[in-house]
Amino acid sequence: MISSSQLNSIEWVSKEKVRLKQIIRDNKRDGLFLLRVQVCLLWLMKFKQTDITEITSLSKVTVNKYISDYKIDTSFKEKKHLKSGRPSFLSKKQTALLIKNLNDISFLATHYNLDMIGAWVMREFNVSYSEKGLQKLLLRLGIDI
Repeated sequence: MISSSQLNSIEWVSKEKVRLKQIIRDNKRDGLFLLRVQVCLLWLMKFKQTDITEITSLSKVTVNKYISDYKIDTSFKEKKHLKSGRPSFLSKKQTALLIKNLNDISFLATHYNLDMIGAWVMREFNVSYSEKGLQKLLLRLGIDI
């Protein structure tokens, strides 16, 4: 957690700016991670949060969240950032079974479509997906229909 004495320490802030710039240069991570680091760097450079929202095109809520997270933990450790949206209706085991069956010869022998897959998922797991939801699930699993 960042203490007020650290924020008032010119030496600490200078070192932290250099560290954040180095993270941006060294890491070829996803754009959202680098955007998070950029927000924190701009904040350390005494930009107002409203200016940061204009520079980054992020909402004020998102900028405030990134800054408050940074105040709690400045390490930027490798974290699996959660994807937005709700968790899958299917468990990992059910998802593995779906993938196995879609790759199975019997499924490949027929020209399947989303309706057929949706009916199979409903019959096997008692889970109902909309056509769009099922399509998104399959794309996430690397299956293009």
